Amino acid sequence: MIRLLLLAVLASLIAATPAVAQGPNGEAFWIADGYPDQKRLGPAQAKGVVLYMHGIAANKDSYHHALPSYAQLLRLDGWEILRHNRSNTQDRLYDSTQEILKAVRELKAAGYRKIVLTGQSHGAWFAVSVAGKSPDVFAAISTAPGGYGDTNIGTMGQSAQELADMLGDVRQARVMLFLCNGDPRENVPGGRGERSQRALSKGGAPFVVVDKPADF
Repeated sequence: MIRLLLLAVLASLIAATPAVAQGPNGEAFWIADGYPDQKRLGPAQAKGVVLYMHGIAANKDSYHHALPSYAQLLRLDGWEILRHNRSNTQDRLYDSTQEILKAVRELKAAGYRKIVLTGQSHGAWFAVSVAGKSPDVFAAISTAPGGYGDTNIGTMGQSAQELADMLGDVRQARVMLFLCNGDPRENVPGGRGERSQRALSKGGAPFVVVDKPADF
């Protein structure tokens, strides 16, 4: 009887263990087509490449989530759409940042004339971070950026300041930043909009901050 109970508990634990995401060759980080059913344009034909980075969820992989609707509009306008996927077990700020920087270098070496980083939540955080570290990033589109420390448990104030510091490091890349109503990360005195605008104004590149419009 005890043995049966132990086997039942073991089986339930195995069933509850989240699967580890891996790329086609077992990678923890990999680039995938944004629209697998469509042929890649290639560096010579595309206006540039848009690299989308997903968010994170506790004990779940998020690489399979649908792309934002604007990605299809960019595709129709002649941009290559790719995804930078990350295994949830290996997704740490430093490691993921280095992998995205590596991807940017590879895309530049492949011949893409312009590289745009985009993402939401944790992916949006990476978009801003890498835009301030790589001269090869043409633009960053960041929607509700979130992330602070490897466990994402920093205080909201610290997170807001870290975002402002990263935005202040962006010197060349154009930035479009979307901040949303209902995002708990906006629960800091004054929100994140004004400090983000001040930080971006230090650089010489164009930027837009969409700060919590109604119904957004």
